Amino acid sequence: MTLDRRRFLTLAAGGVAAATLASCASSDADGTSTGAAPNPDPTDDAGTGSPPRGTGDSSGGNGGGNGPDDPTTPGGTVGTWVVSGPSTSSQVALTFHTNGPTSMVESVLDIVEARKLAITTFIIGQWLDANPSMGERIVAGGHDLANHTYTHPTFEELSPAQMQTEIERCRDALVHHAGSPGRWFRPSGTDNGVDSPSAATLAAAGAAGYTSMGYDVDPFDYRDPGAAAVIERTLAGVVGGSVVSLHMGHQGTIDALPALLDGLDTAGLEPVTLSTLLGSG
Repeated sequence: MTLDRRRFLTLAAGGVAAATLASCASSDADGTSTGAAPNPDPTDDAGTGSPPRGTGDSSGGNGGGNGPDDPTTPGGTVGTWVVSGPSTSSQVALTFHTNGPTSMVESVLDIVEARKLAITTFIIGQWLDANPSMGERIVAGGHDLANHTYTHPTFEELSPAQMQTEIERCRDALVHHAGSPGRWFRPSGTDNGVDSPSAATLAAAGAAGYTSMGYDVDPFDYRDPGAAAVIERTLAGVVGGSVVSLHMGHQGTIDALPALLDGLDTAGLEPVTLSTLLGSG
């Protein structure tokens, strides 16, 4: 009997995670560094697995939203909310919230580049200003640049003017240090990547030229659950077109990455940038 892809990945995740438990230890690293964001990602007491596959337009992964009708890619328009790519795709996007020690960021980049793969880096502008050489390093590896605010506040608690400032300061840092503002914005401090943020968030991102980007797979790696849990939760939730939320600055994520990439490869899923998944790369 033929297993569907999600069932296959769930079974594969258990095997990969078991092997990882025997070969690597979990880490308590918190990824704090000079210029790191003051507010961590929100916690979820359940902490198991990922949210259900995204709301919005299932034909292209394009969520609903408010903002100018200014097309950018088939996967989304400026000012809208996108959760995932086409479910018919054999590609997935690994997206990394990017701050923490530069040595750990470089470790992630080295792992994916050794396999000739590229990721999407949602950069915190304050971190990039503190580590300016990392902008060129990321671009040189062929990775997507994306905006994750300047100071990583709880974004939905800001006024519209403050939202605009956070996005524009990060955009300016990206342009200054990496030569491009990127195409994608992800609000910081949100509960999950499925539910559309407020109209104010979408409007602020749209005014700065961004499509707002969620995700449909969250292994909660920022809580440092250990490499095996990151692998298992990711592979159990990922399907074609998925967007995975991961974090730099956590040793468990680095330890998980080789086996996670192996699991995706076994399942016939190719990690790509958001721009490639959504049709602009």
